[in-house]
Amino acid sequence: GNGPVTSGGFGVDPSSDRAKKVPLNGSTKLDPDVRRKLQGIKGALLMRNQVQTLCEVAMLNQRYGFVAASCIDYVGGKVDPTINYAIVMSQNVDEFLVAGIIETVVPHPRYNPETFENNVAVVMLQSNSAVSFFNPIADWPSDWGQLLYVHRSLKAGILSSWNEPYVMMINQQTEVNANDQECSSASSLYAANKDQFMCNPATLTFFWSRNCNIPYGVVYGIYNTNAAAAAIYSHSVIYGDGFCGTGKIISYYLHLRNYVKWAETVTGVTVGTLHSPNAAGYTRSSNPSYSLNSPAGPNAVGVNIFGNFTTTTVP
Repeated sequence: GNGPVTSGGFGVDPSSDRAKKVPLNGSTKLDPDVRRKLQGIKGALLMRNQVQTLCEVAMLNQRYGFVAASCIDYVGGKVDPTINYAIVMSQNVDEFLVAGIIETVVPHPRYNPETFENNVAVVMLQSNSAVSFFNPIADWPSDWGQLLYVHRSLKAGILSSWNEPYVMMINQQTEVNANDQECSSASSLYAANKDQFMCNPATLTFFWSRNCNIPYGVVYGIYNTNAAAAAIYSHSVIYGDGFCGTGKIISYYLHLRNYVKWAETVTGVTVGTLHSPNAAGYTRSSNPSYSLNSPAGPNAVGVNIFGNFTTTTVP
């Protein structure tokens, strides 16, 4: 069929109402409940030399956003100045597109391209944006009853229109409680930072090749009727050669909450956060030098680890 193939997340039957799937051909519109939760959030996709990537950008406002540091090209440890980056934004569920040229990229100072530690960067757009908005970061996991895994893509052509997004809705507690041992043994980085990642084996069928299965791009935390970006895709561990084989794929999504203070230091603006007003034990990000714990040992034997890949170089 034309719809996505979603391998079940931990403890989730893909046919259940907690794993809602949206086909790309537009014949089935977003579930009203999913649509309601997504409305009001400006979604964004990174463009590299006018070609769409698989990298979601968690926009903070019309000028700043989080993206995986592995989505950026580097030369001599610095961002490659010959690559032109831009983003395409929309209201997630509408056809409206807004393009923004990226002026500056600031990778996390302790980003490790081999282990994918601190796989996050701040992008700064040129200031002449045609829109004005504000997106908070979901920063208190105990608030989240559900998670929305989302993957966006553009239809053929530059700056044309959006495909219907892939969306998987999952109960957070189901995911947290299930198969933690498998996630830890596959990725030593996860094992050393369990509370800083979401781990899920769910994949979607790559829209340019039905033989390839890829991870989602961004995860939204749901608090009551509110939704905000909670994590972005960091890396995958694959028991095999790549995303187009038959080996098991386990993907890891980095929580953004601990990088809020760093982003504020980089941008000079206050980053909004979404959490319940009476969350027990709530603490806001306050360490601009926050860094993940380094892996204590190797990953599982016989696995390959992948971070960013483009639409033309899916490994």
